[in-house]
Amino acid sequence: MTIFNSLKDFFHRLIYYKRIVPPRRLRRSKYIKEFITDGQIQLQRLIKYASLNPRSNILDIGCGGGKLVSAIVPFLKKGKYSTFEVNKNYIEYWKNSVGKKHNNFTFIHADLWHSYYNPDGKYKTVEYIFPFDNNVFDIVYLNSIFTHLLPSEMSHFLSEIRRVLKPEGFVLATYFIVNNESLFLDSKGISNKALLKQCHKLLNFQYGNYWTRDGDITERFIGIDEKWLKDTYNKNNLEIINIIYGNWCGRDESPDKTLQDIFAARKRY
Repeated sequence: MTIFNSLKDFFHRLIYYKRIVPPRRLRRSKYIKEFITDGQIQLQRLIKYASLNPRSNILDIGCGGGKLVSAIVPFLKKGKYSTFEVNKNYIEYWKNSVGKKHNNFTFIHADLWHSYYNPDGKYKTVEYIFPFDNNVFDIVYLNSIFTHLLPSEMSHFLSEIRRVLKPEGFVLATYFIVNNESLFLDSKGISNKALLKQCHKLLNFQYGNYWTRDGDITERFIGIDEKWLKDTYNKNNLEIINIIYGNWCGRDESPDKTLQDIFAARKRY
């Protein structure tokens, strides 16, 4: 990024001074308005499907560039926000810009190995114990995290989510759900163009209960078998209360305008 573009982005961020917006190098969204809009969409989904309120204690697994962080800071008046994230640069930025000013926000660097996002990571995802006590969170949120994890890693994370959730707490997570409908639509070559890259379809390689788009680095895109996922939720005492299917595979756009599929579940007593 050139000095000119960095300065241009800096002044654009000043326009949105009421919101904390990271610099361009830490944003996937080129445009700040898009960054803010996406954050608000996530916030509203949490309110709608996970009963988020200003007193909630929420764990956001993998905060990424911080779209939700930016949106939730002015909302979470008396609640708590925690996250762990593999990208240390993201964590350092949000620690300095939010964590130092708001003691109800916690940012933790988790150096987990990932073939695409963190190939130099020290720890295995399937062995990672969340750094939180049992039964402490009202909500656990994962936006586009399980779309990059293998089934063994998903299963372990869901087990840890069950542990840290309060009874009747919510977990809201996004996936690329593979079922007969998504397989059929994807085979027609009508899946989301941005996801397709230069492929004809997304579900190109099947490995038992999951599919990948790419043959080299499989974790760039992972679709998961719907039956296996439902069974795994059930084994972890997580009751699925809502499924919102997205348009990633060529479905008509839902009222929620979601790209990925959303599972909303609640921990049983």
